Amino acid sequence: MSPLRSTWQEYREAAGAFSRPARLYLLCEFLAWTGYGIFQVLFNLYLVQGGHDPAFVGRTVSLTALGLALAALPAGVLADRWGRRRCLVLGALLDGDTQAGDSATLIAALGDAVPVTMVWGREDRVIPAAQAESVAGAVRHLIDRVGHMPHMERPAEVQAAIEETIARAT
Repeated sequence: MSPLRSTWQEYREAAGAFSRPARLYLLCEFLAWTGYGIFQVLFNLYLVQGGHDPAFVGRTVSLTALGLALAALPAGVLADRWGRRRCLVLGALLDGDTQAGDSATLIAALGDAVPVTMVWGREDRVIPAAQAESVAGAVRHLIDRVGHMPHMERPAEVQAAIEETIARAT
């Protein structure tokens, strides 16, 4: 059996010993880190296309890895003192918060190069509609009597907002 296949089999057996919520958490982490990896590749290509020196791009990749490593050290100490479950919850909360900030920063950095449309339900209890105000330069479509999934609750209005964005861009 190949080393990759045996590693995968060993991982599946170990994951099978976890509870269903723990397995779902592992799946979410896998998907999140897969998305992060895709973002990193695209971001590096964006930097190269923007005319940055490949050495600069390499340093940004290295600094990201260094930041992850440096954050792991105090996280390990905190997990020993505070408990692993609490640290997982804290990490998930911080991760979500920083992703929202990263998205807003990236959109602001793009400026008018890419049209941005925020479609939000006014009754969204997961991420309040006020969050849409944090993205400078975005066109906002706040839909009344809609919660967290406007694309499912009012698909025609979301489609109209997307078509308007495309028309603005062309």
